[in-house]
Amino acid sequence: MALVTGASRGIGRATALALARDGLDVAVNYRVTHAAAEEVVAEIHAMGRRATAIQADVGEGNEARRLLAWTVERLGGLDVLVSNAGVLEKAAVLDVTEDSWDRTFRVNVKGGFLCAQAAARHMVAAGAGRIVFVASSAALMAEPHLATYASAKGAVVSLARAMALELAVHNITVNVVLPGTTLTGMASSSIASPEALQRVLSRYPLGRLGRPEDTAEDAGWITGQTLVVDGGCMINNDKHNVLQFGSRSLSAA
Repeated sequence: MALVTGASRGIGRATALALARDGLDVAVNYRVTHAAAEEVVAEIHAMGRRATAIQADVGEGNEARRLLAWTVERLGGLDVLVSNAGVLEKAAVLDVTEDSWDRTFRVNVKGGFLCAQAAARHMVAAGAGRIVFVASSAALMAEPHLATYASAKGAVVSLARAMALELAVHNITVNVVLPGTTLTGMASSSIASPEALQRVLSRYPLGRLGRPEDTAEDAGWITGQTLVVDGGCMINNDKHNVLQFGSRSLSAA
C-alpha cells in the first residue's frame, strides 16, 4: 500500500502509476485538481489495483495527519510514502517576499515532514516501510530566481538524511530524489519560449528534458542517499564551473 502526495499530475502521477504497475494499491493525494486525481485512480483501477483519491493540504498539520490516517483506513496499511507535493515561486533574491518564503517552506518542507512523520509512526508499528522525498536538483545547483525554492529543497535533503539515520533501526528506508527540469506544469515558466527551452536544454548532456517517468523509479537497498535524476546536468554544470574557475585562475596568474 502506498501514498503519493501531489499525485494528480506530473511526477506524482507517474509515480502513482508506476507503484500500481509494481502491484501496490495507491492513495492519490491532491489539493485542488480533483478531476485529474480521479483520472489517475481510474488508470490504477484498470490495472487491477485498488486506489482512492484523497484531498488534503499537506502543509496543514491536521490535514496531513488526516491524510495518513485515511490512507491506512482505506487501504489497510501503508508500506510506501512518496512525498512529492510542492510549490515553486520564482523571484530575484531582492524581490522575495516573506509570504512567498513562508508558503514555499510550508508546503515543501513542513508538509513533507508532517506526512513523513505520520507515515513513520505507522511504519514503526508495522516493522518496515519506505519513505521517498521528491526534491529538486536546484537543492545542489544554484539557478537565478530560485533562492527560496532551492533553500526549501535543500532542507528536504537534510531532513531525509536525518530521518534515514533515526528510522533505520525500524527497518524504514528514507531516500530523496532530485529531478532536474522535468516536463511538468511546474516547469512551464522555465521553457515558455523556444529561446528559453534551448537555454535550458543546453545544460543537459542527454539533449532532452526529464519526463515524469524518469523519476518514478524503485530503490530497495538504498537509504540516506541522494539520487540526482537530471540527464547529466549536474556533471555538466560541475565541468562548466571548473572551466570558469580555471580561466579566472589563469588570467590572475
